[in-house]
Formats: sequence, C-alpha cells, structure tokens
Amino acid sequence: MSDTGDEIDVLYVEDDRNFAEVTVSYLEDVDERLTVDTVESASEGLERLAGREYDCVVSDYQMPGMDGLALFERVRDRDDDLPFVLVTGVKDESIASEALARGVTDVVRKRPGSEMLELLANRVENAIERYRATRQCRQFRSAVEHAGHVVLITDADGRIEYVNDAFEAVTGYSAA
Repeated sequence: MSDTGDEIDVLYVEDDRNFAEVTVSYLEDVDERLTVDTVESASEGLERLAGREYDCVVSDYQMPGMDGLALFERVRDRDDDLPFVLVTGVKDESIASEALARGVTDVVRKRPGSEMLELLANRVENAIERYRATRQCRQFRSAVEHAGHVVLITDADGRIEYVNDAFEAVTGYSAA
C-alpha cells in the first residue's frame, strides 16, 4: 500500500483479456490515482501478491484452474484485511451470497456497458477507503497502547473509558 494515501494499486485477476483491457482502461481513466496490474489466472495473482503489496484485489469468479472464491481463500491466508472484490458473470445470486458470507469485501455482477464499470470503480474506492481507515485506527491504537507515557480517555462527565498499560504501571491502578 502506498504511504502517501494518494496512489491506489489494484491487482485485477481476469482471464478474459478483452474484458480486462476495457475494465482497466475505464478504472484508470475514472480515477487517476488508480494503477491496475492485470494477470490472467489465480496462480499468477498469488505470485504477484507474493512480490508486492496492493490496496485491493479484484477477481473474476469463473477462471480455469482456481475460481475467484478459492483465490479469495488463499489471499485471506496471507492477509486478513486486504479488500477483495469479486466480479461474476454468473446470474445465480447464491454465488454472491456465498462470497459475502465467506468475507469477500464486495461482489459486482459483470454486465456490458459503463454502468457496471462505474459500480466497480465505486466499490473498489469505497473498499480501499474503509481498509485504509481501519488500518490507520489500528496503527493509532497500537501506538497508544505501546506509548511510554500515560494515556487515558474520559467521557464528557470525566469517567475514564480507556487507559493504556503505562497508566497502570505509573499509577498502580488496574484498567478495570
């Protein structure tokens, strides 16, 4: 993930070259922050993920060798939080339901025309914003928890809602 917050690196796994080219062109045109790397198989996607970090994975559902849900499971083995958007041409809603139940960030149905591409771009951007906000909150919480100084948070009435370990060490009071 880029540290600037401006660049967005997306890995797109799609075995249909023509569809991939149209999608990548649209995504990169609609948001200049987006850089989309495309691979044609799940195994190539896993290799690419092993070599660099991405802000989001977008994957076709139906691919030879390994489908998009199997790829999702493998991605989750490496990173519990990386946004993963599944794109499917299958009209059966049970695929989307199963994908969301397993933890896929979002599902977009393949359709001809720019409406689907607009929806995909929106879903990718929203997923990345949530991912970055969550990551930033975790980093902040970790910094507060490991700070060498006392940190306490109170409500408007002055009741303590949170203390870090340094508070307990310095004051002798437990967090409870």
